[in-house]
Amino acid sequence: MPEIQAMVDSFYERRQTGLIRLAYSPDKNLYLFLKRGGVFSAALFNSGLTQIFPRDQWLEKVHSAGEAYAKAIPLSPLGLLLFGLSLQVRDGRTEEISDPGQVSQYLKSEAGRSEPSLVYLNWQRSSGLVLFPEKNSQPYSVFVSEETVRDEAGLSPVFYEAWGPQCMASAFSLDASVDIWKEYQLRRLFAEICNLMLARFRTLAGRALVESLVRVMTSFTSERDLDISISSHKILDCEVFLSSEVAAKYYRLFLAEMFEHCAVVVGPRLLAASLRENIANLPAPDLDLIDAHALLPRGYFYD
Repeated sequence: MPEIQAMVDSFYERRQTGLIRLAYSPDKNLYLFLKRGGVFSAALFNSGLTQIFPRDQWLEKVHSAGEAYAKAIPLSPLGLLLFGLSLQVRDGRTEEISDPGQVSQYLKSEAGRSEPSLVYLNWQRSSGLVLFPEKNSQPYSVFVSEETVRDEAGLSPVFYEAWGPQCMASAFSLDASVDIWKEYQLRRLFAEICNLMLARFRTLAGRALVESLVRVMTSFTSERDLDISISSHKILDCEVFLSSEVAAKYYRLFLAEMFEHCAVVVGPRLLAASLRENIANLPAPDLDLIDAHALLPRGYFYD
């Protein structure tokens, strides 16, 4: 326990995001998810089943679980999201790859699929995750070995190295039944809505008033300890919630605050008309996601 606490303290001192993985056996792992230095979620993966438990119980769970191989893995918010996603997917297609050169062919075939998928690659002493969000969009990958952690947009070249004589590759389909996949979709949609409205507000109100909006929203995120930054041109979302419901709650609050400030400047009618004009051009699945989570403030988009 002192060694594990030291790992947690190290994350805290650096305000790092990532996870601590405790491996008790090949089929039993406990994950501590840390966001900017603090444990905010924990999960036990045992024989293919995932149990999520409150963060205030992690000490008790670790104490009662026995000895484990522990590894601290610093990650980006999106990399952490991929690990959370990997604990929720089910019923993947698994195959054995005996030739390291075939890994690239396998990943190329997955990239060509029309449906979003998550790929898990497992060697004896290393593993990797690759998210293929949708056809023709950039994948995201995480690779972890005893000495290496790679967390980056695109397909990391590290996957094409020989990490062992055998690789077990599993591909999982992603749909609305996977909660963290919905969070990923909400994350993407939130940024798109904000960027569309920033551009529209800049046209209607001018640069000086956009800077005023930036100051208001920066104060809003700081007060709620949200790692979401806003400039005059775009949103940079570095938050992770590991729950679509929690993500939707904070995105809803952010957009309500943003729209309220914009409405004071340009008027609620003009803002509502501009919003409908922009949102109407989004794909039907995005509109369904907006409706399902009531993402936009009433009075501007909803009747």
